[in-house]
Amino acid sequence: MRGILLLILLAMLSCLPLSQARNEGFPLCSSAQLRHTLESTIPHFQDVYLAIDSSQTINALLENLDGLPTLRSDILPSLLSCEENVQSSLLMSQILGDSVGLTALRSLGLSASLNPYPEYSNDQVARLNELQAENFRIVNEDADERLLQLPINRRTPDCSSAQLTSLHEIAAAFLDLHASHADLETGADLLAYIEQLLEWRLTTLPLLPSCVEAPELALRIIQMTADTPAMYALRTAGVDNAANPFYEGIDSDAERLAAWINQFAAAAKGDETASEATQESAQATGKIYYVTASGYANIRACRATNCDIVGTADRGQAITVIDDSGGWYEIRLENGETAFIAGFLTRLDRPKP
Repeated sequence: MRGILLLILLAMLSCLPLSQARNEGFPLCSSAQLRHTLESTIPHFQDVYLAIDSSQTINALLENLDGLPTLRSDILPSLLSCEENVQSSLLMSQILGDSVGLTALRSLGLSASLNPYPEYSNDQVARLNELQAENFRIVNEDADERLLQLPINRRTPDCSSAQLTSLHEIAAAFLDLHASHADLETGADLLAYIEQLLEWRLTTLPLLPSCVEAPELALRIIQMTADTPAMYALRTAGVDNAANPFYEGIDSDAERLAAWINQFAAAAKGDETASEATQESAQATGKIYYVTASGYANIRACRATNCDIVGTADRGQAITVIDDSGGWYEIRLENGETAFIAGFLTRLDRPKP
């Protein structure tokens, strides 16, 4: 069965005109955005990556995961506003996930020749290095010229109906793949599953359209392709669910992905009436969600990471959500005004301190 799901998905997507699968792309990053990524995000990423990669035992790995939640919940999503930073964010997310899986399997005594991660991880590291070298050149050589060439109104485009259909098909195919391996019991099954996930990711993520919802979806899928094998590897090493840092989030990630799938399908069909009814109902009652970011989450004026920050919410803080139908949740502030928070930074049950 390996690869059949991939072939079906690729066949469906290949039937779409290219203009439906991708658009003009994300806006180019300004030199200031690239400089911030090079000087702030990349060093933080390197510290976390090297700590994970240097772990020789399961206990050391668990101790060296401290910096991972902040990168995932706050830093990498904040880059999803311009082309080069979107690429950097997705590559860093893949590298971090692969390093956790590689280290967990290595700590279990799996030989390097059998470990499925190095080939993929090394390729992603090389691509990130090439991208950052080019970004460094732009910042230091072409900054002024680049700023003059950028349009004044630079914004990631909303997804069209055709692009939402593409996102729906990709997300649904991944969720089916995830659900088909709900309980792995043997080491051989785990290795086969990892190979399948990595192949799926390598082949399918490049098909994502360049519109506002796509990179958020990609980050969620990358996180699930990393966390599920890591959870099983740690369980195999004798780590119980209470101490397993990946156990708690996997089911909620799957539920959130399923909600996105339904939203994509409804939007692609132009089901505006149902959407308006859902929104009106939510506005009348509201739902209490809790912030799950490791430190705090930004509250923004609109549904994108390049929108103005109008406030913050601390981890565990209760917020009133009046529309949770998309990737960005509309919330009601204490002063009665509304704003937006990234949906994946919240959930219905209060997180542990």
